Amino acid sequence: MPALIEMKPELDEEPHGNSPSKKPSSRRVKGRKVTKAVAATGKTEKGKPRKPASELPHQITAVYQAVDAHGKHIEKIVIEVTDDDGGVSFHMLDQPALILGQLTDLAKLVFKARLPYMRSSGLRELAAILLAAVEKEMYVAEHDGYHCLQIDGKPYKFYVWRDQVHAIGASAPLAVQVLSSGNPLPPASCTLDVWHEKIGRHMVINLYMLVALCAGISALLVQAFNLPRLILIFVGASSNGKSTTQQALQTCVEQATEIDMVSGTEKGLLGFLRQFRDRLVCMEELRNADDVAGVARMMFDVVNGSRRKTSSADQNVILSSSLSCGLILSNEETLAEIFARNRVTMNEGIAARVLELHCQGPHGMFHHLPGNMDASDFSNMLKAASARYYGAFWDEWVSAVAANADKIETFIDSKLPELQAELCEGMDIQDPVTRRMVRGMAGWACAGITAANLKLLPVKRSAIITAMRLVLKEHLDRQKHNTTPVGEKIISTVRDEIDRNKGKFPPFSQINANDHVGIYGYRHTTQEETLYLFFPAQLEKLFGEKFGSAAVIRTLRDAGYLSADSEGDQRQFRVPGRGEKSSLRKRFYAIKSSICFDVE
Repeated sequence: MPALIEMKPELDEEPHGNSPSKKPSSRRVKGRKVTKAVAATGKTEKGKPRKPASELPHQITAVYQAVDAHGKHIEKIVIEVTDDDGGVSFHMLDQPALILGQLTDLAKLVFKARLPYMRSSGLRELAAILLAAVEKEMYVAEHDGYHCLQIDGKPYKFYVWRDQVHAIGASAPLAVQVLSSGNPLPPASCTLDVWHEKIGRHMVINLYMLVALCAGISALLVQAFNLPRLILIFVGASSNGKSTTQQALQTCVEQATEIDMVSGTEKGLLGFLRQFRDRLVCMEELRNADDVAGVARMMFDVVNGSRRKTSSADQNVILSSSLSCGLILSNEETLAEIFARNRVTMNEGIAARVLELHCQGPHGMFHHLPGNMDASDFSNMLKAASARYYGAFWDEWVSAVAANADKIETFIDSKLPELQAELCEGMDIQDPVTRRMVRGMAGWACAGITAANLKLLPVKRSAIITAMRLVLKEHLDRQKHNTTPVGEKIISTVRDEIDRNKGKFPPFSQINANDHVGIYGYRHTTQEETLYLFFPAQLEKLFGEKFGSAAVIRTLRDAGYLSADSEGDQRQFRVPGRGEKSSLRKRFYAIKSSICFDVE
């Protein structure tokens, strides 16, 4: 209700006498009719007391100053409103907008809460009251997932899930309120026991599904406990259970009737993934991406937890929110095949960030079927269950992890290196890229074992290790040269180029000939071996532009196909000839002819 405007003394004077024939005089002040009677009595024309200008309406119970994750004030205030039924709601308003009289958001609040400030003048008055009424501080959590506040140099961690705050250790020394802007998930449709009966028990006895389940639930632990990140991709022909497994995984969090496709621009896909904070997200048909190079960058962003930097109109840097989802993809082709078909450079670093799980079990993605079902029946049963039973696992998972954070942190810190060593036991893994990938798998194992220890998954530790080692062994068996998938693609590409263009390697003895045009280099044959001598610039053009020169040379050297001098990766040869030419030398990348033959 608008406050009383103070009248000047000369306007407040009343005529002598109380003649009933005379009404109090009036005038308009700033578009509002104010009577002398109101000025004199402090009441409205209807006789109701007027509220002091500094008093909050009774529906507004508190006004907070919003702070960021470092405890610093931001240009927002939070209004706590209690309705007539006792329901409490919170509304965030922009302080500069209130000061400048930009009151659209305030008007929405007034209308929604039925506050007695329905006119423009009343909104201005209420804005002034709210700005002056700030007393406490509040952190507003605007998304689900992990949050960390730094207050006076001390971290306060917590999860937000279904609009509830789950403290990880000590609670923050200020108010925390959830104001999520996204669409809320529907509540869990069943209890955890029912979910296990219908879906979970099938996942923990099928080895590929168990690995995928551990990978999916690890997303909750990545930021809070510094667990390594790794993307999982199912690779296999259609009707092998890829989509069914993804649907079963998604029921940990929400209903799963369909899996989103990797279809859209790079910017659109990144925006989509940012909705899934510290939880798993499944997508299929990787080949449908509008921009395959953008997908490659997206994978690096997901694993690195990157924040994109853009510029505002006033040339200030705008940081996007970081990516913190656990990404599980599926496709019928390998990444190497997709990238080659789209002529996209396949950086070797992607092999450290992605594990391709090929559907080569007895029944595609499945190892064990119920006694009365074939693979198709089992798949259909899981799909039907995925539409009906969902949400219970993640509710329990968030609550249990937050309540047992200290034990989990100790477990991960001490057991992660041990698990990595256990997964590698008996496997000769020298490649640092592959060893980094194995560390990500050890993180998945940590998540699975943690869930088992918390009685959330009915599975033994040994079963998790067995499943992880099976997938790792199958991965290594596909790498015939003890390298990465990218390394295998490099070797096969070099082999194919030599096989198809042997005529572009004339004998080294003809190096002084003038009629060699369009050649790749020379062929040097001795009693011990034949070498294909690539001009350095030609090797860069043929392979370096596609894979990166450093990755190509390292792969060839580690696989034993590069013949080099002791001081570098190239090899120097004496140019045949007499006189001055006899002292000339020339360097090449010398690749052994054994690359053209299969490895036993």
